[in-house]
Amino acid sequence: MQTSPHDHRGTLAAPLAYEAFLALHRPHYLAYARARLGPTGADAAVTGAFAALLCRWPGVISSCSPAAQAWQILSRRVRAHAGEPPGRTAEDVLAEDVRVLMSLGYDAEHSAGLTGVPVGTVHSLLRRP
Repeated sequence: MQTSPHDHRGTLAAPLAYEAFLALHRPHYLAYARARLGPTGADAAVTGAFAALLCRWPGVISSCSPAAQAWQILSRRVRAHAGEPPGRTAEDVLAEDVRVLMSLGYDAEHSAGLTGVPVGTVHSLLRRP
């Protein structure tokens, strides 16, 4: 039996690994985005981030840290929806993101898993002024 990459509606079906990633991360991404944008902007930002992620999925999933790649996409989308100008260092952005996650009750290990960085990096970022 030959399988098709299309679903029963004739649209291109998302890879199973992507669907699993979406199911696992979307609630946490929404919590982060809601903390930054409120409920309306959060849904649009997260939906846009996952759409961008799907377009880049083969490269993301083959990278050494798919979670880090996905988080960068989400973080950029949220910042764009917030109207923040670009130009901050990646480390400053990640430090702020980790602080937001911690304010939501995520511990360092969970924050590290979501952002795709080592736990030691999370601890280091939290010590920054």
